[in-house]
Amino acid sequence: MSRRVLVTGSQGWQDAELVARVLRALWILTEGGVLVSGGCPRGADALAERAWRALGGEVERHRPEWGRYGNSAGFRRSEKMVQLGAGICVAFILPCDKPLCEGKPPDRGLEYHGTHGSVHCADYAEDHGIATRRFAPILAA
Repeated sequence: MSRRVLVTGSQGWQDAELVARVLRALWILTEGGVLVSGGCPRGADALAERAWRALGGEVERHRPEWGRYGNSAGFRRSEKMVQLGAGICVAFILPCDKPLCEGKPPDRGLEYHGTHGSVHCADYAEDHGIATRRFAPILAA
C-alpha cells in the first residue's frame, strides 16, 4: 500500500473518534505515511489532520483556489489531490442538506445523497484506481 492516505469529508462532520480510529489503523498499515488533506478548518479535514499529527504524522495540505476558480475550486482541488496519487481514500460523508437535493437517490457506497464535495472526491478517487472507503455517521442512514 502506498504511504499516502487521502482524506475527504463533510465540513459538518463531528465524529472525531471515528476519524481517529480509522486513521490509527491506517497509520499502522502505512507505517506512518503522509495524510493528504483539503485543509478545511472545520469538519472531517480538521479532525483528520489533528488525529494524524497526534500520531506524529505529516500532513500535506491542498487548499482550493477560490479566487482563481470560483465555485469549482473545491472540485478542482480534490481532482488534483487524487491525481497526485494515494494508496487509499477515506471519506467521512454526511447527508446533503440542500433543499434542491431533497429526494435525490443515494450516492455510490452510501444509503443517502451525500455532501457534494466529499462525494465527488471519493468517486473521483475510486474511478482513478484508489481504494476508497466511505464512512457515514451512525444516525445518517
